[in-house]
Amino acid sequence: MCWLVRPMNCSLYHAAAIAILRAVASLLLASVYFSLGACAQGQQCSSYDGGGICPKGNTCCPSPTTDNPSGCIPNDLGRNGVCCERDGGGCPPKYICAVDPHSFDPICQRDAAIDPDHIDPLVMVTPRYELCSPPEETLVRMHGLQVMDGSGEIAYYSSHGPVLSATGPTGTNVQAALIIIHGQSRNADDYFCSGHLASESQGQFTNVLVIAPKFLEFQDNNVTLSSGGQALRWGSSDHNKEIDQAGVWRYGSDATYPPSSRKASSFDALDAIVGSLFNVSRFPDLEKVIIFGHSSGGQMVQRWALLTNVENEIESWERTNDVLQHMTGQRMNSRRNLQSTKASHLRFVVANPSSYWYLDELRYINGTFRRPPEQTRLRCPQYNQWEYGVFPGSPTDIRYKHLAIEKAGGLSALVQRYAHKEVVYLAGSRDRCPTARPNDWCNSHGIETTCMDMLQGRQRLERHELFMLSLQNFFGEKIHKAVIIPGVGHDHAMILSSKGGLAAVFG
Repeated sequence: MCWLVRPMNCSLYHAAAIAILRAVASLLLASVYFSLGACAQGQQCSSYDGGGICPKGNTCCPSPTTDNPSGCIPNDLGRNGVCCERDGGGCPPKYICAVDPHSFDPICQRDAAIDPDHIDPLVMVTPRYELCSPPEETLVRMHGLQVMDGSGEIAYYSSHGPVLSATGPTGTNVQAALIIIHGQSRNADDYFCSGHLASESQGQFTNVLVIAPKFLEFQDNNVTLSSGGQALRWGSSDHNKEIDQAGVWRYGSDATYPPSSRKASSFDALDAIVGSLFNVSRFPDLEKVIIFGHSSGGQMVQRWALLTNVENEIESWERTNDVLQHMTGQRMNSRRNLQSTKASHLRFVVANPSSYWYLDELRYINGTFRRPPEQTRLRCPQYNQWEYGVFPGSPTDIRYKHLAIEKAGGLSALVQRYAHKEVVYLAGSRDRCPTARPNDWCNSHGIETTCMDMLQGRQRLERHELFMLSLQNFFGEKIHKAVIIPGVGHDHAMILSSKGGLAAVFG
């Protein structure tokens, strides 16, 4: 049969033929779709695949939902995935839909007949993708939130429309908000789709708002915001700059466009999003805000979690509510025990980052935490500077960090505050590829291999484990929570939809 673990070659030819038909149909429909003046976000699926909308680069499959008749396969492992139409879900390209012979769970198995010279042994078998299928209008429209007075707006996808804007719809009945941060590819629509699927798969909250901000870079296409504002951008096209301009948003750099926004950090943008959500007059029933970041997004969330003090700004939002009560004679429906439980309202989920911000100068060397040898420190002077550690003097240093340390009362106070935050670290058990070279024996999805990164470990799973040990070594006890997701590599959709991922985010 074509659908068992060891399928006959008919599955290969059938899948290839279907993939070609889907690709041709999607290209034809896309040209018609965009010529009609539709928004530039999202891709139109062919009628064969339901005729709905999927994120750019995703694979379209038929879906039983009415809000979006097409289901979407993420493109973490490449485009042109395989729809498993017989038993549901989907697989990455060069895989076949199969069944585990022991558990009988649906899985994806690498087809060795396809490109046998480039088979990653770490992901010969993967879990089956669940198809994400958010309402079509949420994928074709982006919204904007002004970060500070006179600045541009952070662009974002939303499951509930422009709810972050003061003039947008209110978030009444929203119990939880998931803010999901993309990786280096800035595929916010793809992450939004996976976040929407996760919100529907969990059973903790009945109404979840999903927000996926997009940290645009200078080379990205123009986007149209529903607010009519100008979207913030980071980096520069000046290749002569000392600092690599790719991905500067992940460590809190200031925006470079529009020019009036040059003091709006990417961390300020996250503060603004969370600040809008904790407006009790607009989100009276909100119980939890979760910020999930994967890969470069995971780097961003971990560093921002260390620096931000936004959770303590709830006091000022409560004071605003007191003023409203005085002016109107009526108190807004605020959350119960907000002051006493404010720390539990905010959860940071850090998934599969390439590096972390260490709290001291020690690194794990020859079985113990110690200062790197002098020769190593001379060769790699930035190993403990921002964005990797606490020493001053980094060329990537940011304004937001200095303000955060000053407001906290010093670096020591800021670091101690971190221990009391609700932080969860996720890692895929197969995110173990140590090489960034293309066409090597495994695919690391762009792991960073500078000397600063390599002093934290050889690959992402090892870096995750060593950072957790470093926290225990620094504080003298275990803090925060760490979860390793079995069978998953460097894949935001699989890690988020896994049992462990859903529990870490919503549990």
